[in-house]
Amino acid sequence: MKLLISKANQLGDNVVFLPVVQELLKQHQAADCHLLTSPVAADLYRGLLPEENLWVMPTNEVLGAWKNPARFAGMLHRWRKIRPDAALLPFDQGNVPRLLSQLAGT
Repeated sequence: MKLLISKANQLGDNVVFLPVVQELLKQHQAADCHLLTSPVAADLYRGLLPEENLWVMPTNEVLGAWKNPARFAGMLHRWRKIRPDAALLPFDQGNVPRLLSQLAGT
């Protein structure tokens, strides 16, 4: 099962979320997991996932992508290319990751 996790928040939020990702990686192959996170938190996840499965974008670009159609379209294209079977969208992720997930059919 391919899984896409969205956690494009600040460092502290990702530190608290890290055990969730570690547990998911115990249950699923790392090659089947993809993670969208912020540059300040990316190092927390490096080594847990293949580098190509780590999607790093500034938080303001993720949450504000609805204001930039080209950026939003690029994110949707990448989300669809991953073709996740499921997406983990913690409550604090805002509307853009939720909309991307719906439009991608996850």
